[in-house]
Amino acid sequence: MDIMAGLKRQKLALKLLHLLLQEEYAALMNNQPDKVSSLEFSLQELVRQMIREKEDVMNAVQEAGFEGLGDYISSLDKKRAQKHMDLMNQLQDEEKKMALQAMKNATMAKALSDQSTALAREFFQQVSPRKPDTYSADGRRYAELSREGGFIRGRM
Repeated sequence: MDIMAGLKRQKLALKLLHLLLQEEYAALMNNQPDKVSSLEFSLQELVRQMIREKEDVMNAVQEAGFEGLGDYISSLDKKRAQKHMDLMNQLQDEEKKMALQAMKNATMAKALSDQSTALAREFFQQVSPRKPDTYSADGRRYAELSREGGFIRGRM
């Protein structure tokens, strides 16, 4: 495996991941849960592929007899080493962009979840009876609560 080609594929995958995260954010903002869930599957599969690609690059580095990518790059001539370093810097920049977008998405998803929970709680409070004994056993509304004891209904 060509290590430089693997690093280039990682860079392209990070760009694609960033674009997918931006699309997911737009879907969150436009209240499109179906689109969000389908994008989530694509994001997860892309991350799996990126992990495999990173493992392949590291295996190629180790097969070449180096402990890490830094050792491999330092063994190259200056021109090739500079190309690799430039690519590594680009990879780091893409990772930062992607991480920032992922954080924005997570914040938005959490806010929407909190909002939905609060709305559901408010709705439940509005439809719930104020007093626990508002309804009789057969579903009729009590006109007035009686302080006197009543018959116990039930089966044994």
